[in-house]
Amino acid sequence: MYDIVIELYFANVDIFYLKEAIIINDSENKINLDALTEQFASTNLPPYFKHFFSRSSNLIQKIKEDSVSSYCYFKKNNQKNVYTVDKNNVNIPKYIYHKGAESIKYFAYKKDASLRPMGIANPIWFFSFLVNILFAGDEWLQDLYSLNNQIIQHSNSPILGKSEKNLLKYDDFGIPTITVNSVGILNEVNTKSSDAFKRNKRKTALVEGTNPIYLKTDFESFYENIYTHRLGNLWDRNPYSKKSRLFFEFLDEYNMAVNDNHTKGILQGPISSRISAELFSIAIDSDIIEIQKKNNMIIEYVRYVDDYTFYSDEVSKLERQIEDFDRVLRRVGITRKVEKTKIQRGFVYDKSADLQEIFLRFSFLFNKNLKIPASFFNIFRDYMKSLLEEENIPQIKALLTILTNFFKQIKSTDKNLSKDIVMKIEVFLLPFLLKVVYIKPILCPNIYRLIFAIGNTFTLKGKKSLAILINDDTRYIFEHFRSTEVQIWHYYLLTQFAAPQLRKKIMHDFIKRSSLDNDSSDPLILLGFVQNDFNENHKIFEMIKKIYKKDQGITARGTFLDGIGSSRWWPVIIQLYLAYKNTNNRLRTTKSKRNFNRDKNQLEGLFKTNAGDPNYRELGIFIHLLP
Repeated sequence: MYDIVIELYFANVDIFYLKEAIIINDSENKINLDALTEQFASTNLPPYFKHFFSRSSNLIQKIKEDSVSSYCYFKKNNQKNVYTVDKNNVNIPKYIYHKGAESIKYFAYKKDASLRPMGIANPIWFFSFLVNILFAGDEWLQDLYSLNNQIIQHSNSPILGKSEKNLLKYDDFGIPTITVNSVGILNEVNTKSSDAFKRNKRKTALVEGTNPIYLKTDFESFYENIYTHRLGNLWDRNPYSKKSRLFFEFLDEYNMAVNDNHTKGILQGPISSRISAELFSIAIDSDIIEIQKKNNMIIEYVRYVDDYTFYSDEVSKLERQIEDFDRVLRRVGITRKVEKTKIQRGFVYDKSADLQEIFLRFSFLFNKNLKIPASFFNIFRDYMKSLLEEENIPQIKALLTILTNFFKQIKSTDKNLSKDIVMKIEVFLLPFLLKVVYIKPILCPNIYRLIFAIGNTFTLKGKKSLAILINDDTRYIFEHFRSTEVQIWHYYLLTQFAAPQLRKKIMHDFIKRSSLDNDSSDPLILLGFVQNDFNENHKIFEMIKKIYKKDQGITARGTFLDGIGSSRWWPVIIQLYLAYKNTNNRLRTTKSKRNFNRDKNQLEGLFKTNAGDPNYRELGIFIHLLP
């Protein structure tokens, strides 16, 4: 389950010729594009990738114009346009079977502290998905949602689709304008205050009606058990049609390619996977409705991602629904999570946060004077302890989010915290927050965002002290939270707040450990260490080359960087390329100058050919993407 709600819907944009004015809605494509690229990876990660895609519209336009033909090839029939990566013209690592790309892998935490495998897709492939989902919206997705409301209405996962209405209004001067209810892809991070969340609550209440009994169930390891070839065949199942055939065949190839060329399972984290899973679930919804009609036993239900709630007035009907549900799932290789399947009488537990309670306990968070009372710290600790005992995760996340926004406001208004309050934050609040992460790691993104917001209000001395506090736990993090969001956020905060000397020491220690036991998530940690310091950047680049060469099984001398653009190291390579690009060769020793020129040439060769054209075999698409 995710804390992010995404609405993705597509509107047919027309040019309206009115008597007094011409209304053209050109903003939708940009809104769609921004929302997709901002959710390129899980939004629970630090903001690593935002500046990588600052000119996405530029690349999209070039793909549409077919001016990057060595990157994409163009499939076309009378019904559909689909772009995909030309696998024969893209270098791949030797250790990736067939043709595909290596994903960056790490773990997030579930509520019970078990690990959820997560991944980040390769951007070379991601942009082919991005183009195709935008085209799909215009060509068949909008029709799907408007013509299949009986199926779509069961989904409370606002990932795809929303009907729209064009309204003719007149302004104060009597000039007519067209307003469109839908504005593209809506990315609402705070689900509890979003329109989608409120709309779904109303819809669920209508579905529930007077039924006193409900059935709760969901899938067993949904993402890990989606067989990509079943995505490729969705076009042949209700409610889809031949119009969508090439898109779904691409979706099969795409999800396989970005997941190390595996056919079993899709990555968790990217918006492309959430869209793929939703399209898969819609076909399951269609099968459920078909069986219900065949049995002449309609049982209303709602679905959020893979979490189903059926409502009825009889237990026997819900027991029959379980049998039919299993039959549907067997067809697509998915199984029901037996321990989560429950038939109960009463109301479904509401997981939403109680914002009114937060307001009553911490009213100062909603005041404009932005002052923290001295009593806050003890009250906050006691309240958090009670919420942890109750396992009230939604309430804790809501409180942490409100606190984060409060400290962001302090930063934006340049207000100074008193010395006494800063002391209390350093002594009572920050160590407590870090302890909560170690106790309940599912809260790690929320807590680290709060610590980041707090640190940004500190003086330079305060930031250094914060980094020392965090760094004291580095060994513990390495031993107990390796390859997880906790470790990724831990190092991100260190790279943001540590003094230069401490930062160098932390980086050297990490490189030493990682060289002995490197991990798929290491590129995310190294990203933060890449800055305008040649000596440090050179060490990072040398480490990457050494590990990549070993992974390739190459023992001869040389760099052998072919395929690294499709490896897990791509984000660090991009960051190094930008750093070297902006660094002048004003080095003292001949050796340093020689290393600088060699590194810079090797990095530039991954982005440009000798003729100066984009090198689409590696990371040439970023010539069109980077600022």
